[in-house]
Amino acid sequence: MARITFFSTPEPRQYNYTPRYYDERKERLEELYKKYGRTPEGMRKAEAEAALKDAAEGNPDRYVPGSLIHGAYARARQNREEPRAKSRSRMKKILTAISVVLIIALAWFLGQGFLRLLR
Repeated sequence: MARITFFSTPEPRQYNYTPRYYDERKERLEELYKKYGRTPEGMRKAEAEAALKDAAEGNPDRYVPGSLIHGAYARARQNREEPRAKSRSRMKKILTAISVVLIIALAWFLGQGFLRLLR
C-alpha cells in the first residue's frame, strides 16, 4: 500500500571525510605507544595515573600540571549550592505539610456546608 505524503522526506546525507594531511610516522608511533603501554613522554600509563591520583590527593611528591585546576569550578559551585539545597528541601516539606492541612480543613468546611444544605 502506497503512503500519501504532502511533504517529501529528504534522503540521508552521506558523510565523506578525507583528511588533508596524513602522518604515517605519527600513526605508527601511536600504535607502538598503545602496544607497549607508554605515553609519548615516556612514562608508563600506571605511573601517569598514579601521578594524577597523588596530585589530586595533594601529595607534593608527584605533581601533574593542571591536575588541581581540573574540576575546581564544578566543586566550588557544588559546595556553594549545598546549603541552599538543604534549606529548599526543608521549605518544600513545610509548604507541603501546610498545604495538606489546608486541603483537609477546606474539605471539612465544604462537607459541613453541604450537610446544612441537605437538612
